[in-house]
Amino acid sequence: MNAQNNHDSSQPWHPGSWRAHPVKQVPDYEDKRLLAEVEEQLRRCPPIVLAPEAARLEGHIAAAGRGEAFLLQGGPCAESFDAFSADFIRALYDTLAQMAQIVEKGLGKPVVRTARLAGQYAKPRSSAVEGRNGQELPSYRGDIVNSHRFEAPARRHDPLRMVKGYDQAAATMNYARALASAQNDDRFFVAHEALLLPYEEAFARPVAPGQAQGAYYGASGHFLWIGDRTRQPDGAHVAFLRGLVNPLGIKVGPTTPATDLLALLSTLNPGRKAGRITLIARMGAGRVRDLLPSLVEAVKASSQPVTWVCDPMHANTISAQGGVKTRPFDAIVQEWSGFKAVLDQAGVPAGGIHLEMTGRDVTECTGGPQGLQESDLGLRYESHCDPCLNATQALALASMVASGGKS
Repeated sequence: MNAQNNHDSSQPWHPGSWRAHPVKQVPDYEDKRLLAEVEEQLRRCPPIVLAPEAARLEGHIAAAGRGEAFLLQGGPCAESFDAFSADFIRALYDTLAQMAQIVEKGLGKPVVRTARLAGQYAKPRSSAVEGRNGQELPSYRGDIVNSHRFEAPARRHDPLRMVKGYDQAAATMNYARALASAQNDDRFFVAHEALLLPYEEAFARPVAPGQAQGAYYGASGHFLWIGDRTRQPDGAHVAFLRGLVNPLGIKVGPTTPATDLLALLSTLNPGRKAGRITLIARMGAGRVRDLLPSLVEAVKASSQPVTWVCDPMHANTISAQGGVKTRPFDAIVQEWSGFKAVLDQAGVPAGGIHLEMTGRDVTECTGGPQGLQESDLGLRYESHCDPCLNATQALALASMVASGGKS
């Protein structure tokens, strides 16, 4: 679409404004009455995070954009109701903390962590349906929408799953806060893709409690991002996020035109506030050096203050034998190195890295220090969506980042 057709940021905003815009990747709930009841129930629930916490994170992100800090984002592709446990949360927290120590020592700057946690339950899909053995069912859209089990009742879009998602997110955040408090850790935050708009709308809360006419923030997470499939400048997700004061991420992929990117920056950050926008580049190991420079230069010329972060995961997914998805560790390293080279050439700080990872010893990505082969993938493949780095691979990648980008 044309950049001039983006949202008019001067127009009044309210949490339900997005409903008047074209929407993608939203479930088709059959029971509209139950959906309305669930939305009302969620609106009464306590927030997962508080506005001052999100504002503090924004300050850290602004520092990363100036090259004075580094943003480490990581966690599972999608949180699972079944895999939920204290051990899972603690393993991820500990691994991110170890990675931060490595990077901080190597780069000589503070590292702030945002875990893909306490809300990363919804997933965009390239197709609305999935076929197996001649049977076609709705695609799995994350545990907050339906089940990964390939059965008709399990794949039904169920609004009650949003309630379970909230309960699990609240418990996750409670434990993560306790872990951080025990370590006097004030640089740990949570993040997720703001994809499921009925859920996100329920957690759009006034920054000043009780003052509905003032500013709003997304109480579902400190940092919210918009995905590559839902970043249309005239779309519902942009319409929703423009009204929240949280720091926001925008996924930037091979199909992102510079005109759309500049339109998004104008809509989501009309006040040009540092720390407000993080651009998360996901180009692919073999394309990042060709595709990223023009976007970096366009943003640089616009004088919009952004923080550039590398997502070396999403554009490097391949199918192994048997159709199992994996990601080669070498490609992940190559994309980070290419990203860093492009930013260095432009004189722009490489502000951080965004990873799909776990603190567990899974076997989902090939290569790395353990030399995992495609034949090893079946040993401990736990993800219901995309493959994650295991703890050993994630720590090795942190060491590479700490070295300044040299593989």
